Amino acid sequence: NIVYSFMLFLPCLIGSVGAVLFFAERDNDTFKNIRSIPITCGQLVLVKLAVLYLWAVFYAMLTTVSVTVFCAAVNYRAVYDFPFKLMVSILAGIMIVSFSLPAVVMVIYFNQNYVLSILLAFSYSILNWFFLILFAGHEMIVKFLPLITGLFWVSFILDYRKKALFGDYVSPVHMSDHLRVFVSLVIIFTLSVTLILRFYKKWSR
Repeated sequence: NIVYSFMLFLPCLIGSVGAVLFFAERDNDTFKNIRSIPITCGQLVLVKLAVLYLWAVFYAMLTTVSVTVFCAAVNYRAVYDFPFKLMVSILAGIMIVSFSLPAVVMVIYFNQNYVLSILLAFSYSILNWFFLILFAGHEMIVKFLPLITGLFWVSFILDYRKKALFGDYVSPVHMSDHLRVFVSLVIIFTLSVTLILRFYKKWSR
Protein backbone atom coordinates (compact mmCIF):
# COMPACT_ATOMS: atom_id res chain seq x y z
CA ASN A 1 0.00 0.00 0.00
CA ILE A 2 2.70 2.50 0.97
CA VAL A 3 5.19 1.61 -1.77
CA TYR A 4 2.86 1.45 -4.76
CA SER A 5 -0.26 3.33 -3.71
CA PHE A 6 1.50 6.22 -1.97
CA MET A 7 4.73 6.63 -3.88
CA LEU A 8 3.69 5.66 -7.40
CA PHE A 9 0.00 6.56 -7.57
CA LEU A 10 -0.53 9.36 -5.04
CA PRO A 11 1.86 11.89 -6.72
CA CYS A 12 -0.07 11.42 -9.96
CA LEU A 13 -3.33 12.12 -8.17
CA ILE A 14 -1.81 15.13 -6.40
CA GLY A 15 -0.79 16.58 -9.76
CA SER A 16 -4.27 15.97 -11.17
CA VAL A 17 -6.11 17.46 -8.18
CA GLY A 18 -3.63 20.35 -8.09
CA ALA A 19 -4.37 21.09 -11.74
CA VAL A 20 -8.10 21.21 -11.02
CA LEU A 21 -7.61 23.46 -7.98
CA PHE A 22 -5.24 25.92 -9.63
CA PHE A 23 -6.72 25.95 -13.16
CA ALA A 24 -10.32 26.59 -12.08
CA GLU A 25 -10.00 30.39 -12.10
CA ARG A 26 -8.10 30.39 -15.38
CA ASP A 27 -10.53 28.12 -17.24
CA ASN A 28 -13.65 29.83 -15.88
CA ASP A 29 -12.15 33.34 -16.15
CA THR A 30 -13.11 34.16 -12.56
CA PHE A 31 -9.96 36.00 -11.43
CA LYS A 32 -11.88 39.31 -11.45
CA ASN A 33 -14.64 37.85 -9.30
CA ILE A 34 -12.13 36.54 -6.77
CA ARG A 35 -10.55 39.99 -6.44
CA SER A 36 -13.83 41.30 -5.04
CA ILE A 37 -13.48 38.92 -2.08
CA PRO A 38 -11.35 40.21 0.82
CA ILE A 39 -8.70 37.50 0.48
CA THR A 40 -5.14 37.84 -0.73
CA CYS A 41 -3.56 35.74 -3.46
CA GLY A 42 -1.26 34.16 -0.90
CA GLN A 43 -4.18 33.15 1.33
CA LEU A 44 -5.97 31.63 -1.65
CA VAL A 45 -2.92 29.56 -2.58
CA LEU A 46 -2.50 28.34 1.01
CA VAL A 47 -6.16 27.28 1.10
CA LYS A 48 -5.70 25.32 -2.12
CA LEU A 49 -2.63 23.61 -0.66
CA ALA A 50 -4.58 22.84 2.52
CA VAL A 51 -7.21 21.12 0.37
CA LEU A 52 -4.44 19.01 -1.21
CA TYR A 53 -3.23 17.91 2.21
CA LEU A 54 -6.74 17.15 3.47
CA TRP A 55 -7.44 15.17 0.34
CA ALA A 56 -4.22 13.17 0.85
CA VAL A 57 -5.19 12.42 4.46
CA PHE A 58 -8.57 11.13 3.30
CA TYR A 59 -6.87 9.05 0.60
CA ALA A 60 -4.42 7.59 3.15
CA MET A 61 -7.19 6.62 5.55
CA LEU A 62 -9.35 5.14 2.80
CA THR A 63 -6.59 3.00 1.26
CA THR A 64 -5.35 1.78 4.63
CA VAL A 65 -8.84 0.75 5.76
CA SER A 66 -9.47 -0.94 2.38
CA VAL A 67 -6.25 -2.96 2.53
CA THR A 68 -6.95 -3.91 6.16
CA VAL A 69 -10.45 -5.15 5.34
CA PHE A 70 -9.09 -7.17 2.42
CA CYS A 71 -6.35 -8.73 4.56
CA ALA A 72 -8.85 -9.52 7.32
CA ALA A 73 -11.07 -11.28 4.79
CA VAL A 74 -8.17 -13.39 3.54
CA ASN A 75 -6.52 -14.07 6.90
CA TYR A 76 -7.65 -12.15 9.99
CA ARG A 77 -4.42 -13.15 11.83
CA ALA A 78 -2.47 -10.94 9.43
CA VAL A 79 -4.16 -7.82 10.81
CA TYR A 80 -2.51 -6.27 13.85
CA ASP A 81 -1.63 -2.85 15.27
CA PHE A 82 -4.20 -1.12 13.05
CA PRO A 83 -4.37 2.25 14.90
CA PHE A 84 -0.60 2.73 14.61
CA LYS A 85 -0.60 1.75 10.92
CA LEU A 86 -3.45 4.16 10.25
CA MET A 87 -1.54 6.97 11.96
CA VAL A 88 1.62 6.18 9.98
CA SER A 89 -0.31 6.01 6.71
CA ILE A 90 -1.72 9.48 7.36
CA LEU A 91 1.83 10.67 8.05
CA ALA A 92 2.95 9.01 4.82
CA GLY A 93 0.24 10.82 2.88
CA ILE A 94 1.35 14.17 4.29
CA MET A 95 4.99 13.38 3.52
CA ILE A 96 4.29 12.30 -0.05
CA VAL A 97 2.21 15.41 -0.74
CA SER A 98 5.01 17.61 0.60
CA PHE A 99 7.60 15.88 -1.56
CA SER A 100 5.22 15.96 -4.56
CA LEU A 101 4.86 19.75 -4.51
CA PRO A 102 7.56 20.12 -7.22
CA ALA A 103 5.13 18.31 -9.54
CA VAL A 104 2.47 20.90 -8.68
CA VAL A 105 5.02 23.63 -9.42
CA MET A 106 5.64 22.14 -12.88
CA VAL A 107 1.90 21.90 -13.53
CA ILE A 108 1.38 25.57 -12.68
CA TYR A 109 4.52 26.77 -14.46
CA PHE A 110 3.69 25.17 -17.81
CA ASN A 111 0.06 26.29 -17.48
CA GLN A 112 -1.23 23.81 -20.04
CA ASN A 113 -4.26 21.52 -20.31
CA TYR A 114 -5.21 18.83 -17.82
CA VAL A 115 -3.79 15.96 -19.88
CA LEU A 116 -0.31 17.47 -19.93
CA SER A 117 -0.57 18.25 -16.23
CA ILE A 118 -1.34 14.63 -15.43
CA LEU A 119 1.57 13.50 -17.62
CA LEU A 120 3.92 15.88 -15.79
CA ALA A 121 2.84 14.55 -12.40
CA PHE A 122 3.13 10.96 -13.62
CA SER A 123 6.60 11.68 -15.05
CA TYR A 124 7.74 13.09 -11.69
CA SER A 125 6.68 9.89 -9.94
CA ILE A 126 8.24 7.62 -12.56
CA LEU A 127 11.46 9.66 -12.53
CA ASN A 128 11.89 9.00 -8.81
CA TRP A 129 11.37 5.28 -9.42
CA PHE A 130 13.89 5.37 -12.28
CA PHE A 131 16.57 6.98 -10.11
CA LEU A 132 15.80 4.51 -7.33
CA ILE A 133 16.47 1.59 -9.69
CA LEU A 134 19.48 3.29 -11.27
CA PHE A 135 21.19 4.10 -7.96
CA ALA A 136 19.84 1.21 -5.87
CA GLY A 137 23.35 0.29 -4.78
CA HIS A 138 24.30 3.84 -3.79
CA GLU A 139 22.56 4.51 -0.50
CA MET A 140 23.80 8.09 -0.15
CA ILE A 141 22.28 9.03 -3.52
CA VAL A 142 18.99 7.21 -2.94
CA LYS A 143 18.56 8.87 0.45
CA PHE A 144 18.25 12.30 -1.18
CA LEU A 145 15.63 11.43 -3.80
CA PRO A 146 12.51 13.43 -2.81
CA LEU A 147 9.80 10.75 -2.77
CA ILE A 148 12.22 8.05 -1.59
CA THR A 149 13.20 10.23 1.37
CA GLY A 150 9.64 10.31 2.68
CA LEU A 151 8.95 6.69 1.81
CA PHE A 152 12.05 5.27 3.51
CA TRP A 153 11.48 7.31 6.65
CA VAL A 154 7.94 5.97 7.04
CA SER A 155 9.08 2.43 6.18
CA PHE A 156 11.78 2.56 8.88
CA ILE A 157 9.18 3.59 11.45
CA LEU A 158 6.88 0.72 10.48
CA ASP A 159 9.74 -1.78 10.46
CA TYR A 160 10.94 -0.66 13.89
CA ARG A 161 7.42 -0.92 15.31
CA LYS A 162 6.85 -4.38 13.83
CA LYS A 163 10.09 -5.85 15.15
CA ALA A 164 9.60 -4.23 18.55
CA LEU A 165 6.12 -5.79 18.85
CA PHE A 166 7.43 -9.26 18.04
CA GLY A 167 10.49 -8.95 20.25
CA ASP A 168 13.08 -8.78 17.46
CA TYR A 169 16.08 -6.51 17.85
CA VAL A 170 16.19 -3.54 15.54
CA SER A 171 18.22 -0.38 15.77
CA PRO A 172 16.12 2.79 15.89
CA VAL A 173 16.24 5.42 13.18
CA HIS A 174 19.27 7.63 13.74
CA MET A 175 18.66 11.24 14.71
CA SER A 176 20.67 12.29 11.64
CA ASP A 177 18.09 10.56 9.42
CA HIS A 178 15.22 12.34 11.17
CA LEU A 179 17.05 15.64 10.73
CA ARG A 180 17.80 14.96 7.06
CA VAL A 181 14.14 14.22 6.33
CA PHE A 182 13.00 17.31 8.23
CA VAL A 183 15.48 19.60 6.47
CA SER A 184 14.59 18.15 3.05
CA LEU A 185 10.91 18.61 3.80
CA VAL A 186 11.34 22.24 4.86
CA ILE A 187 13.49 23.11 1.83
CA ILE A 188 11.17 21.48 -0.73
CA PHE A 189 8.03 22.90 0.89
CA THR A 190 9.46 26.43 1.14
CA LEU A 191 10.79 26.53 -2.41
CA SER A 192 7.65 24.95 -3.88
CA VAL A 193 5.24 27.29 -2.09
CA THR A 194 7.36 30.31 -3.05
CA LEU A 195 7.32 29.31 -6.73
CA ILE A 196 3.60 28.47 -6.67
CA LEU A 197 2.83 31.90 -5.20
CA ARG A 198 4.97 33.61 -7.82
CA PHE A 199 3.43 31.79 -10.79
CA TYR A 200 -0.13 32.10 -9.47
CA LYS A 201 0.23 35.85 -8.89
CA LYS A 202 1.47 36.18 -12.46
CA TRP A 203 -1.72 34.50 -13.70
CA SER A 204 -4.06 36.63 -11.67
CA ARG A 205 -2.71 40.02 -12.75
